[in-house]
Amino acid sequence: MKIKSYLLSIFLIYILSPVKYSGQSEFNISSGIGYSELLNIGLYYQYYQTQLGITVGSWPNENIFTISSDVRFHLGEISELSKRRCWYIMYGINYLKYETNRKIGKYQFALLRIGREINITSKIGFDLNIGTMVEINKNIKNKMEEFGPQGDVDSLFPINFGFRIFYRI
Repeated sequence: MKIKSYLLSIFLIYILSPVKYSGQSEFNISSGIGYSELLNIGLYYQYYQTQLGITVGSWPNENIFTISSDVRFHLGEISELSKRRCWYIMYGINYLKYETNRKIGKYQFALLRIGREINITSKIGFDLNIGTMVEINKNIKNKMEEFGPQGDVDSLFPINFGFRIFYRI
């Protein structure tokens, strides 16, 4: 699937999300690591107990790139250091592109995770999450003819997880 259809998917998630965009917003910036987001940086917008976010990631010394968009619905108890509830359910989409000497691979995944935020101060915290991903689309282009068995990123693990540190602006 081309990047245009990925961006359309992100737009649809924002439009179809049950979120009202007005007043008393809160932005978070984050940095993290995860399986499917790699080493990443992100920006999140919060309205009441819902967050919309986008992250961009890569891996050092590798030709791999990822962009993710997600919606987090916070539930459970309210933290003492923030107005946000500690637990959340997250759904989103992830686009991953890698290139090797032999192949160019492009993937699109749907993500579903559950997670918990832990606040260190009223401005700084971290979260952990775990869930599953489903491959929506895959496009592999061979650069050269291959002979014999090949191992590559083509077989991906369906469990995914993430860790991020965030700062409330």
